[in-house]
Amino acid sequence: MPGRAQAESLKSRQSQAEKDALLDRAAAAYRLELDKPRTHPRRSSRKIARDFAQNHYEQTGNLFKLSHETIIQRANGRKSKVEAAQLREWLLPNEVEIVIGHIIKSAEQGFPLSHRRLKEDVDRIVRARLGSKFPSRGVGKKWTHRFVEKHSDRIKTSWSTPLETKRAKAANPNSNDAWWKLLDKALKDYEVKPENIYAVDEAGCQPYSVERERVIGGKQAGPQYQQRSGNRETMTVLVPICADGSALPPAVIFKGKGYQVKWKQDNPANASIGYSEKGWTDNEIGLDWLKLFEKQTAQKANGEWRMLLVDGHTSHYSLGFLEYARDHKIILLCYPSHTTHIYQGLDVVIFAVLKQALSRERDEWLRKNAGDITKENFLGIYGRAHLTTLTSENVKAAFAKTGVHPYDPSVVTPKMLAPSKTHSMQSNLAVEPPTPMKAVVKLLQNLSLEDEALAPVDEDDEDPPSPSEAQKTRRRQIVEDAARELAKSNLGYLLGNAPVSSSSPMIHPQATTILPPSQTVSSILTITPKTTNETLLLAALREATADNEALRRRVVESQAANILNEAYCNKLRFQLAAKEEKGKKKGKGKLMGDGLPRMLTGDEFYEKVVQFTEWQKEEEARKAAQIDNKALWQQAVKKWEEDEVVRKAENEAIKKRNKEKQTKWQNDKKAATKAKQTFSTPKPTPEKITRQPPKPKLKDFRPPVEDADDAASDGEALEVEGESSDESDADNDEDSDGDDQS
Repeated sequence: MPGRAQAESLKSRQSQAEKDALLDRAAAAYRLELDKPRTHPRRSSRKIARDFAQNHYEQTGNLFKLSHETIIQRANGRKSKVEAAQLREWLLPNEVEIVIGHIIKSAEQGFPLSHRRLKEDVDRIVRARLGSKFPSRGVGKKWTHRFVEKHSDRIKTSWSTPLETKRAKAANPNSNDAWWKLLDKALKDYEVKPENIYAVDEAGCQPYSVERERVIGGKQAGPQYQQRSGNRETMTVLVPICADGSALPPAVIFKGKGYQVKWKQDNPANASIGYSEKGWTDNEIGLDWLKLFEKQTAQKANGEWRMLLVDGHTSHYSLGFLEYARDHKIILLCYPSHTTHIYQGLDVVIFAVLKQALSRERDEWLRKNAGDITKENFLGIYGRAHLTTLTSENVKAAFAKTGVHPYDPSVVTPKMLAPSKTHSMQSNLAVEPPTPMKAVVKLLQNLSLEDEALAPVDEDDEDPPSPSEAQKTRRRQIVEDAARELAKSNLGYLLGNAPVSSSSPMIHPQATTILPPSQTVSSILTITPKTTNETLLLAALREATADNEALRRRVVESQAANILNEAYCNKLRFQLAAKEEKGKKKGKGKLMGDGLPRMLTGDEFYEKVVQFTEWQKEEEARKAAQIDNKALWQQAVKKWEEDEVVRKAENEAIKKRNKEKQTKWQNDKKAATKAKQTFSTPKPTPEKITRQPPKPKLKDFRPPVEDADDAASDGEALEVEGESSDESDADNDEDSDGDDQS
């Protein structure tokens, strides 16, 4: 297939490089002519320019006009335009290779770089090497565009396609190997024939297309709008296919609370119709569809085993679904979690073609009809698209491209599993470290897998060391000593079994300004020695200069790699912090939490489903009891509040009577004093007010916990109820209005 057209600037750069290479060859030929004795005839620089230009034109068809003066200058050591431009470039050649590798690997892992992010990484590399000499603005706004253009043979810009993180990490080598082993074993153990291999998946279809489409309109500013209905209700379609190229009738699930006869009008695909309150597949619909599948395939199976490939939707491993499949010789194989974009042939091949066909049928229907697309006419529109798409060729391609039939694990390439590397336990830095560094990393990993930490040996210990300790070599002892020292540092988590957190310390690379080669030394290397000592000194200087340059290149490569790897690790630390924050939230148990493929009809998984179903029933009963207990608590609180109103009113009346008695007694006392009479009436005793009873608490209505395990299993509900109890305590404090203070 032809690639994209090259930019004019890239063509110009390639043409200049081709011309420079031709001038270099012409200059080399001119130097050979100068080395000839004067008695031999020599070609002039003009003759060489004409000859090389003509020969190059005859070989390549590209005509260049070569200047004889430029050839003479090149022969005398003048640099070409390309070489001179390389000296002015921000990145050194070895840094260019590192950056290109970083771009490619980041894209393979599902984190492609944008121009902005690439500029940030390049700025870090060049600023670390040049220090204060590097301008604060960086390499320039358009530098990354020119960089991609210059190396367009290896990198390019393209539109990114979203890939969910859970899908990226789910398609990994471990789950991939497990899937192919499970599929191969099931095919061989049950001797499943191709005509008995089926796959089914759900497709969500909307009455109107929501994707963008390139259209033609007047030459005007602004977007070109296309009228669509606002109906976004989704119809779920179950599409079953067979490895022999056939396809079973689909099943369409409408959103509704009851079946309506008018739904089944034009139905070219003979689709079955179901309904649910949300328009999705549930356990009841899943079981009904499996019964329909059994009727449609039983005659062709003729008593042999059938295999049905499904995803991890809960309706595919309900107890009723599994029992029916086991009773009717239907093997249920479940893909690894979140990997249908790789293993499910319907997702890989069929659905993309089906959506295009459905879009064409929708547009065709709208051009011929003025009404909206509804449930009453959806079956006809979808049915025609279904029949157009599910041809024998497409169905067979769906199974072949995913390696199910013919069985071919090689269809899943390492590149397809590359996005999972960022979640792998193996080292997958943005820039591949050298072999010695890999060896050290592997050493640390192996040490971390030891069953027990290495304890130092006490020389004064009376017990002699074990034979294994005595037989350790000096090299092993050195490694252990180094490991112990590392374990004492803040990086000791590298050797332990404790999980790494986002707050774990990380060594940051120290950037060092790298000076360019000395021009003075470069000029000395070109002198002609006159004595033996000068010859020896010049040879030694050249050797030392070569060693220094090699060391400088390694330092440049190491520093660039460290800077990019630090940026990569920082990105992973942010992701780890996000996962830690998410992990703090309460979750729910999963029946297939490890994400690996499963034989759903196998005895082991079936027993788990039975236990899980029983646990669900117990949970439902427990939650129902909680609801009943909460209702009793609410009734008790309501009665307490009503009693509180009466109690407060009675207390107010008591306070009023006490105050009246107190006032009357004081007035009588004052009158007696004024009349100079003896006042012997005792001070009236106040009536006691009714104290506030404790407000009912939800925990008092909670059933007793039998053991610690039950309490732990109820942790989520208990915590929510505890919050209510706290609120109740607060209400008690607020309602305590000081009635006991008369």
